[in-house]
Amino acid sequence: MKGWGAVIVGGLVGAAVFVLWPVYTDPQGPRKATVALSNTKQIGTSFMISAADFDDHLPPLATWARVLTPYVKNEQVFWNVRDGGSKTGFAMSALAGGLDLARVKALEGTVMHFECPAGLGKGVGGPSDVYWDAEGYATVGFLDSHARSIPRKDVGTLSWRPRVLPSRKTEPREPSH
Repeated sequence: MKGWGAVIVGGLVGAAVFVLWPVYTDPQGPRKATVALSNTKQIGTSFMISAADFDDHLPPLATWARVLTPYVKNEQVFWNVRDGGSKTGFAMSALAGGLDLARVKALEGTVMHFECPAGLGKGVGGPSDVYWDAEGYATVGFLDSHARSIPRKDVGTLSWRPRVLPSRKTEPREPSH
């Protein structure tokens, strides 16, 4: 009976090594993913602050990075160093450029920006332009400024097209006497 205890302990140790091996073979991997997620969140926050300064409008696609630069701690937030030292940047969703946030129906589920291999300020906007890390995860920022790391299998569940409410035309009011 004593022999089975050693086998069970050995099996548990082997399973733990199997699960934790990737973490210890590339100790920079988790740190790089955390930095990418933090940068995505900082960019999302700078989008919101910028929108507040410009009547709830996001910056245009052509100038979004330049418009956000005064709102970030430093410009390195726009770049990440990922797998094998490759540099990645961020792109704004092509459907979010110049968007009036006051007219968007659901901010929390709509993609605003994402990490991409193409680089900074390209305004590309779809699942095919997303950078996927070695584990198959992408870093995505949403219109409500939250950021998430998503697995490749879930990319189809993201909303890339903002649901915009129709604009209401208001009639001028008669001055009250």
